[in-house]
Amino acid sequence: LAGFEALEALEEFAPDPFVLWETAQGRSRRDASDRYRRWDSAEAHRAFLQNDPEAFRWLCALAITTQPDYALTLAIGHALGIELTHDRLLRLSRIPWLSANEPATALRLALLAQCPPDDERLARQAAAAELEALREQVAGSFAETDWRVNLAIHQFALDPRDEAHKQAIRELRALGLLSGSQEAELDWIVQNRANGSGLPFGSTRDLDA
Repeated sequence: LAGFEALEALEEFAPDPFVLWETAQGRSRRDASDRYRRWDSAEAHRAFLQNDPEAFRWLCALAITTQPDYALTLAIGHALGIELTHDRLLRLSRIPWLSANEPATALRLALLAQCPPDDERLARQAAAAELEALREQVAGSFAETDWRVNLAIHQFALDPRDEAHKQAIRELRALGLLSGSQEAELDWIVQNRANGSGLPFGSTRDLDA
């Protein structure tokens, strides 16, 4: 009788508590491994998204901006023709600097280097369109300066030979409105994109010459 009662007790509390604990710990370790990954290289991000190449493509396109907020993230995904699934967005949200909206300059440029020129063009066009839609809302506000800087950078990147775009960068630099990250991005654009269009300068500093 005691044996039957023991057997019934085991069945009543199945599955084994250790199995439940081990499963929970496995989930915890998986989440922790994402949090404590090294996020300092494009290859580390490629490895993290190895099962979803489209997510990595999307991430690289987000590198066109120093502030990849949620609305812009969606707009760029749409522009690239990427399916915006919940799982894909959740995966991207696990990247610490992206969820905090704080990309490091060197990493951002490394990801941008992985972005095909056509994807970069589509992403910048989407970003410029989002900014243009805010023109009236930011007019006369403290946000207008950031708006002006970001739009000027995207316009210059889309057509660096346009004299008006070059002049806008000159004026922003003269006013001291370009951050170090934005200066680095502009130099990257000239060295890696604009020179292919036949521009005679090696960095945006030459615009002031």
